Amino acid sequence: MTLPEAIANLMPPDNRLRIGVISSVSPPKANIQGADVPAGVLSSYTPVLGDVVAVLRQDQTWLILGRVT
Repeated sequence: MTLPEAIANLMPPDNRLRIGVISSVSPPKANIQGADVPAGVLSSYTPVLGDVVAVLRQDQTWLILGRVT
């Protein structure tokens, strides 16, 4: 195994489900690991400041799936 392969195996994938906190309602933003990121929101969820939410990342796009209970 080469060094780049070993590093890649230890790093988590970029595109995955994460947990964040709603930091802005308009425009919608979620705080994920200390960074506020703009995100789309599913129509079935209305963002509320401070909600803990599931957020999905695909490349450079973020989508808030809804509140985690």
